[in-house]
Amino acid sequence: MFKPIVDEFNRFVDEKPTAQMAAPLSAAPLSAIDVNQQFLRAVERRDAQTAVTLFSAHQMQPDDMVPAMGLCIAARQGDAETVQLLLGKGVSADCRLMGKTPADWAEAAGHAAIVKILGDTQSPRTAQTNVHVLAQRAR
Repeated sequence: MFKPIVDEFNRFVDEKPTAQMAAPLSAAPLSAIDVNQQFLRAVERRDAQTAVTLFSAHQMQPDDMVPAMGLCIAARQGDAETVQLLLGKGVSADCRLMGKTPADWAEAAGHAAIVKILGDTQSPRTAQTNVHVLAQRAR
């Protein structure tokens, strides 16, 4: 179901043999590409703990493309645990994948609970925008 999203990501990276993708986290140091692919595969498998472990252990940045892709995939799948963990790591609910926010992906798939979680989240960018708008209105 999410193969087009992962295929889009894989267009920009070298394909690695499946054996390398399944390498344990404690194996030899992974390249950024390997980490990104393992992260996205963990999200696709609804393995929130592995995804968050990869995110933290490899110091992924919450405003990078790959965590945003992960959040969109999790939202589309209706995976509340992964969505909440990624939001907790600072991934913005306002990020976009192929022009759609995670809430757009969740809504298209009929996951109203995920849309609510994302709507209730005050991402850093949204918070800054709201503060800026309120400051202008106060003048």
